[in-house]
Amino acid sequence: MMRRIIEKTCAIDDVQRVLITTASTDVELIQTEESDLKAQIWTNAATDEQVPVELTMSKKGDALEIRIEQMRQNWLRMGVLTSFGSWGARVVIQLPTRIYDQIRIDGKSSDFSVRQLLANRTQLAADSGDIEMETCSVNQELSVATSSGDIQVQDTLVKGHFHAHATSGDMRLEQVTAEEIRLRTHSGDIRVSEFRGGLDAMVNSGDLDIDSDLLSGDLNLESRSGDVQIAFRTEPESLSLDYHSSSGDGDVRIDGLTYDKKSEHRIIGQKGDGTPSIRVRTRSGDFSLR
Repeated sequence: MMRRIIEKTCAIDDVQRVLITTASTDVELIQTEESDLKAQIWTNAATDEQVPVELTMSKKGDALEIRIEQMRQNWLRMGVLTSFGSWGARVVIQLPTRIYDQIRIDGKSSDFSVRQLLANRTQLAADSGDIEMETCSVNQELSVATSSGDIQVQDTLVKGHFHAHATSGDMRLEQVTAEEIRLRTHSGDIRVSEFRGGLDAMVNSGDLDIDSDLLSGDLNLESRSGDVQIAFRTEPESLSLDYHSSSGDGDVRIDGLTYDKKSEHRIIGQKGDGTPSIRVRTRSGDFSLR
């Protein structure tokens, strides 16, 4: 069982930006009703002398910089380097509740969990690790990226643009609202459900699964090797469709759609005034629209 072994506090009345850097240590970031920031180190280590990470905080102008670093020399001196994995380590940072101008986390070999945050700009970037975001609000821009890991965003409002990128990993979005949602993954699946706004999603090798109660914005979807599936529980009263595939088949079941072209690999059609638009491209994958 993990235990809290270190807690540091910091008054941040004059802080507008929170910048966090971590390596090989998971980070959980949440808001709290407390007036000061609290940063806690949790670990499975048997004694306080075996703390595997060091946490430092420093203010620079309107920014608070938090650094989480491995204490590698201590591991070697104690001869317990191979035991680090069994200890585990997690840093929990509690932010006083308010709107921050910027929240940024940069990590290597670290998982991020971000909940109940309010900010103008939020950037989460992991060199290798999973990223989870839940019940957050971003006024301008949200950027999420990982080179190797999964991305999951739930119950989040972005008043501007939301960009997410994974070199290798799956993406799952649920109950996300944004002016524009842009998703990219080289190898992995993308699943988006119960969303609002325009969606631009591309997968190099993987499936695209879009499932929502209604169509609320333009869709631009592409999978080079994988299927694209779109399902709406409330059938759109208006849309335009442009689908093309090199070797995949298209299956469209929307009442009232008038087709200009309809074949296995090419479908062009319109219903109502033709808005919003749905554009789908696949190379070796099938397409379905319900």
